[in-house]
Amino acid sequence: MAKPDEKTLVYQAAREEAAKALEAFGSALTFPVDLSVISELMYAEWQLDDQLGDISGMILKEPGQPAQILLNKKDSAERQRFTWAHELGHLAERTTLAEDFDYSFVDLRKPGSYYSIHEFYADEFAGSLLMPASKVDQLQKDGKSLVEMARFFGVSLPALNMRLHRLTVNPE
Repeated sequence: MAKPDEKTLVYQAAREEAAKALEAFGSALTFPVDLSVISELMYAEWQLDDQLGDISGMILKEPGQPAQILLNKKDSAERQRFTWAHELGHLAERTTLAEDFDYSFVDLRKPGSYYSIHEFYADEFAGSLLMPASKVDQLQKDGKSLVEMARFFGVSLPALNMRLHRLTVNPE
């Protein structure tokens, strides 16, 4: 995967990496997107954890080992899906932008935590992976309601609304 040039903005880099992940499905792409397939392609394992408290998710990467994504078992299925895709976004950023394949880091997401450029990248990646712009456009043209669209993508209404907002601010 090519490293973006200096003119590529963060949201563009995240969207490009999400598009590459979706391309792996080819014509077999269905919705909601199967994140277990994406995880396998990205050399990541995941599991639900009931010891995370108010933390939505975490990614751990030890040198030479698959990334380990932990998701809060107490969160809704829609929240778990977005968190899972978000953590995959961190993995994509580390391996493509930083070209960092042997590292160890922990990412904690919880309400009120500092929102960095890394969190923005991971959120943009997750939104693009779960709700590709072309499919969002198609569903809107078909007259689907926001609730129908959120259900179709397997995401929460707030996640869909944020994606719609970001597509308005930065259209594809």
